[in-house]
Amino acid sequence: MATVRTAGTEIIRTSHNVYTDATTTEIPLIYGVQYHIYTILSIICYGNTADCAITLFLKGYTADAGTTDTTIYLLRNELVGGENTFVWNDKFF
Repeated sequence: MATVRTAGTEIIRTSHNVYTDATTTEIPLIYGVQYHIYTILSIICYGNTADCAITLFLKGYTADAGTTDTTIYLLRNELVGGENTFVWNDKFF
């Protein structure tokens, strides 16, 4: 449930990214804006090689470190394997 705001709206969006073995750069899922709330409902990843691994992280401000551009890892090198599917269905925001 969204935070009640008189001028606010809720928008449902999807994102589809394709990563290959040659992909070595980070590809953002969301470009966030300060003071906005983003809720990710589900992440589904398909591994097409035997050594396929997933890393999910957030970048932004953290009160613990007190700095910007801090990396907060949700998953780090979670092995999916060849022709398997990884599903993250826990809501986080």
